[in-house]
Amino acid sequence: MIEFSKIKEWFFKSGRMQLVAVFLAFVAWISVQSGQTVRQRMRFPVDYQNLPSSLVLKKEGPKEVQVTLIGPLYRIRSIDREVSAYIIDLSNLRAGLHSFEIESSNFRLPFDVRALAPNPRRIDIELEELKKKEVPIEIIRKGDLAEGYSISKIDVTPNPLQLIGSAAALDQINSIPLELDLSNRSESFSTSLLVNLKVPGVKIVDSVFVEVEVSRLNVEILLESVPVVLKGLDPQLKATIEPTNAKVILQGTNGDVESLKDRLRVEVSVEGLKNGHYRLRGDLNSDSAILQEMDPDSFIVEILD
Repeated sequence: MIEFSKIKEWFFKSGRMQLVAVFLAFVAWISVQSGQTVRQRMRFPVDYQNLPSSLVLKKEGPKEVQVTLIGPLYRIRSIDREVSAYIIDLSNLRAGLHSFEIESSNFRLPFDVRALAPNPRRIDIELEELKKKEVPIEIIRKGDLAEGYSISKIDVTPNPLQLIGSAAALDQINSIPLELDLSNRSESFSTSLLVNLKVPGVKIVDSVFVEVEVSRLNVEILLESVPVVLKGLDPQLKATIEPTNAKVILQGTNGDVESLKDRLRVEVSVEGLKNGHYRLRGDLNSDSAILQEMDPDSFIVEILD
């Protein structure tokens, strides 16, 4: 009878050998599978190259083509679809319809991989002469200027903007809206605006430069009764003035005019004058607003001992 310990020893020794054998068999199977010739369908992008600068694609062909690849499995798995794109050379073509038969040689594939049964078998495109069109710029104001300011002028260069593209694409564009941010602006400024057209096949010839002139927002306001005061009177003298109030029309920003209402005065200078009667002109005691009109514009002053 075979002893149990000998059977156990034989089993463990044989088990290790069996594991080695299984591993070697697996490696051999992988090698065989990777090297075997297989058929596999794959899609490749179509790369339209060398389009003449005077033409535009009016009718574009498919963006992908599907083929059957025949070759070693490991080779097919290593193919980069983008690198192996199907190339269609558009150089030396004229405006009109063009057809291209799909040829296997135009795929950039490993030497031992072939491409068969393309779908579609032919690609049709239509080329059109580029057209030009001048389109006006429409400035859309965004945000508010700082309080008390307004826009005096906006200059856009160039305006209109010249576009180049197919006739069908250009027919979709009648104006180009561009946003201009005015938020809290209080000074004139210039900027370039990005023209981002969402119409395929249209080129922009020029960039857009915008100059904005910002100025203070002036208003006119009538003050019916502004006090008239003497200025520079000799402390040893006395004086009277008629009338003691004046009607004033001011021009300035809302903020400036509002702040002046309670402290605005018409000042009549009597500096260096002696006893007597005088008709003298008055001046406002502020430079932050522009005097448009004063009624009366002169005042009767009597200086006494």
